[in-house]
Amino acid sequence: MRLFRPVRRRGLVAAAAAALLGAGLGVPALLPHAAAATAPLGNLLPGETAALTGAIGSWQASDTQPLVPYLWSDGTASLAVTSAAAGDVVALTGSETVPALPGAIYQGSVRVRAAAASSQITAQLRWYTVTGSELTTDRVVGYTLGDGSWGWTNYAVSGIAPAGAAFVALAVDAPASGAGQTHYLSQPNLTASTGGSSAVRGPLTTVGNAIVDGNGQHIVLRGLNRSGQYDATQPGGLTRYDIGRIKAWGANVVRVTLGQQLWMPGCSTYDPAYKKAVDQDVQWITSYGMVAVLDLQWNDPTCDAAGLNPLADSGSLAFWTQVAARYKNNRLVAFDLFNEPHGVTAVQWRDGGTVTSVAGTTYQGVGMTALYNAVRRTGANNLVLMGVLNYASQWPSTAPLAGTKNVVYAVHAYNCDQPSACTSGTGASWLLDPFVTPGKTVPIMVSEFGWPTSNAPQSWGFNANVISEAEANGWSWAAWDWDRDGTCSTATWFNLISPGTCGPTGTYEPAVAGEPILSGLTRNS
Repeated sequence: MRLFRPVRRRGLVAAAAAALLGAGLGVPALLPHAAAATAPLGNLLPGETAALTGAIGSWQASDTQPLVPYLWSDGTASLAVTSAAAGDVVALTGSETVPALPGAIYQGSVRVRAAAASSQITAQLRWYTVTGSELTTDRVVGYTLGDGSWGWTNYAVSGIAPAGAAFVALAVDAPASGAGQTHYLSQPNLTASTGGSSAVRGPLTTVGNAIVDGNGQHIVLRGLNRSGQYDATQPGGLTRYDIGRIKAWGANVVRVTLGQQLWMPGCSTYDPAYKKAVDQDVQWITSYGMVAVLDLQWNDPTCDAAGLNPLADSGSLAFWTQVAARYKNNRLVAFDLFNEPHGVTAVQWRDGGTVTSVAGTTYQGVGMTALYNAVRRTGANNLVLMGVLNYASQWPSTAPLAGTKNVVYAVHAYNCDQPSACTSGTGASWLLDPFVTPGKTVPIMVSEFGWPTSNAPQSWGFNANVISEAEANGWSWAAWDWDRDGTCSTATWFNLISPGTCGPTGTYEPAVAGEPILSGLTRNS
């Protein structure tokens, strides 16, 4: 990932309220895969709470006129919610209607339509204890979008039930400018999925365009980038617990971004503690049954240019020789040879060539063939990823590389990397369609994608669209970024976690950008 990336133009988205607590931490445990059978199927909202054909079911609200069912001429059943005064009008499905299982993932949706005046509507998930108190810190808020009187607008929200949650409610917030403002709610839906993911069994290999696990079964890797280690030995917030929350979301792969300048001696940035820190990451990730993708994110070819350089350098050969030898016996480790080659030709991508560093210094760049060979000479048969051209956005004419095995081609999908540059909408097809044809013969992984403003409705749409296209093509994917600075700050671009829910006992609820990621990861459970 590179900040201030030039925009790519077109042509180049009570239950079980007791007990499932983490060991002495007061946080949701990772539900075992077998717990999937305990997650009820279908819409969890009972009777008229979902149907709304002749009664309001368990729906309740505050600061409103009496709630009433309303049937449209086309037969659409809805709930009429009319404000009693100016302020936030909230309607919800009842604080003790749907039991919640801590650690399970809940997805809600509802359609909303204005009678006249539009409002900035959000859907929410609210968690309640056995005594009826709301766990307000862990309230999950979906994207904010104006409704209208011309038709129905769909609102969605996803979250993970925190410790102490006995019930979950689907809520709709509709700010009103005064009394008598009506909005209609239709087709409310609330579903549950088990949290966590099935453990991956290695070794991972490739057959045709598929990744295959140790059981000989086709596997799709779905997960997250845990960045920050490319310029710091121990990024803020990176702990075993932090990695455990990634597992709780349902990931089966974590991409760890590394800095060659920290690993290799020779530059002042070298840190002898770095290797053990990476060892710890790998142990945490793979002990949870997830795949650890070790990515060469930054290099420093001339000791004055630590950053995202155009190509790897001669020191990268020694780096991969050491890394591959160190982890080749771990069947759940994969090697991402170079993050985002850029400013080079397809031949240079394959064979290397003279390039200029981020500091303006000329150096001899190393191509994918030499990096691949450095890994294989150690005897490592682990899965290898190769980032494609133009910041991993363009298929090279020199790919796929001949004489290679167990190779996945890595693609990055960004419309922009700063809010002011987000002018291309939330569609992802123009970014990903060029990889459909090569993806028919080789495995593809969208190893980075995201939207810079984590709570914008566009972040939800773009991330959902990327996942949709990846799933349609059978590609693996990993979203950017779990939590770059360890604070869940909304000021950190691309952050997928809701502020205030991080930390050593946090539930790590999703921000708007993270909600389609959380939903997409339920495919791993």
